[in-house]
Amino acid sequence: MARSGCITRLAVAFLVLATNVWAQPLSEDDQRGIRDNLRHYCDAWLKGDAQAVMATLGENAVLLPSGLAPIVGDEAIRAFWWPPEGPPPKVLAMKLEIEKSEGQDGLAYAWGRGSLTFSYEQDGKQETVSTQSTFLNVLRKQADGTWKTTCRMWSDRPRR
Repeated sequence: MARSGCITRLAVAFLVLATNVWAQPLSEDDQRGIRDNLRHYCDAWLKGDAQAVMATLGENAVLLPSGLAPIVGDEAIRAFWWPPEGPPPKVLAMKLEIEKSEGQDGLAYAWGRGSLTFSYEQDGKQETVSTQSTFLNVLRKQADGTWKTTCRMWSDRPRR
């Protein structure tokens, strides 16, 4: 159910990207709320605060990582980002730049480019990875006026 809901929201977002059917732009407060969501997301990763990262996601959020199956719901997301069998990854640098965001009636998308450098331990050895990406987030406005990501999709490519 959550997977089909995410696919539906992504389809709406792609339709908007392709046809620009929403002529009325989001309010400046909504645009700020969407930017705040991504800023809080990056800040939480940089602080190593798993609870704060999860707080940027909506209920039954879905991740669509490049080349992997969808990751649905809080439990699966936590297991993906913070595997219980090893130490958590450490984000050393993270930047997300929104190139465009649009929406209407409490549903929006934001897409852009990002960069990420993180380290993790594997077989007792510390590894560091740097990537660049493009991303698409589908966000839903909450009753309190904040925005949370309900679907996040990204592509990774090694930094050159």
